[in-house]
Amino acid sequence: MISTRKDLDALAGTPEHDAFMQMLEGSLYRVHFDTGARQWVATEDDTMIARYGFALTDFPDRQAPDLGSKTPPPPAYPTADAAKAAMIQWASDFMASVTGPVPIDERLSWDAKEAAARAYVAETADAAQTAMIDGEAAITGEVPADLAAIIIARADTFRAVVARVAGLRRKTIAAIDAVTDPADYEVALVAAKAEAITLAAALGITVPGEG
Repeated sequence: MISTRKDLDALAGTPEHDAFMQMLEGSLYRVHFDTGARQWVATEDDTMIARYGFALTDFPDRQAPDLGSKTPPPPAYPTADAAKAAMIQWASDFMASVTGPVPIDERLSWDAKEAAARAYVAETADAAQTAMIDGEAAITGEVPADLAAIIIARADTFRAVVARVAGLRRKTIAAIDAVTDPADYEVALVAAKAEAITLAAALGITVPGEG
């Protein structure tokens, strides 16, 4: 078993040594598809050979693989509808990361809850609104006025996010509709995701799984 350069050097002059060197030479290029240029690219990569104490200069006769006949992969989204569906799903997942796991019944009460919180802070709350804030505060142990302030702050953030997501959704749909090459659907979606993450960061929100 060859685990180190010492192991390899001990086999010098043997078929095993020659075969291992050929394997290392075959690892000198990392082949990947450049979605922007729409072509396969071979990039020098010394990750494997460095483990055994070699550098690229130890392979002066190295040649990049011929990628001219390599067929591009199919587009990630073959149709505009597929791209739009992926965008809507990502937007839904994005909003879920903002709201967290909330039952639908509770979510439907948010407008009333926000109104109650604003009225509570303004000291104009009616009996039902006061009961809504006091009731939740009694369970959580929070001061009702502090809870009302938290509800208002979250509502303001949620509305800001919804407005930006709606605008980005319409912008992305327009970009998808303008695409003539299906390969560019993915480009439009990647750009939209990057913009969404930037907008979220400006609001102090981190998107799970997106760094």
